[in-house]
Amino acid sequence: MHPILVSTYTNVAVDNLVEGFAAVGVKPLRIAFGGKVKPSLLEHTLDYKFDRHPLKPEVDRLANQEQTLYSDLMALERPYLLWKKLVVTRVV
Repeated sequence: MHPILVSTYTNVAVDNLVEGFAAVGVKPLRIAFGGKVKPSLLEHTLDYKFDRHPLKPEVDRLANQEQTLYSDLMALERPYLLWKKLVVTRVV
């Protein structure tokens, strides 16, 4: 079976399609952006699958590391920018 993309105007219609696909053995993946999803269909959402993926802890760790590195970079850059501003002010 090949992947298919289905789109509808309402969350209820999407839920109905997901229910139907799941009932006949098709593995649906519901991508919801803040929309209301029936609680019985949460296991078919992208967020649900992402949150339970085996690599999720590693993704979280790397995201935290990125934030820390960015903060460290900004802390190192601040004195340079102040020095640069001071030098430019004195030259002008």
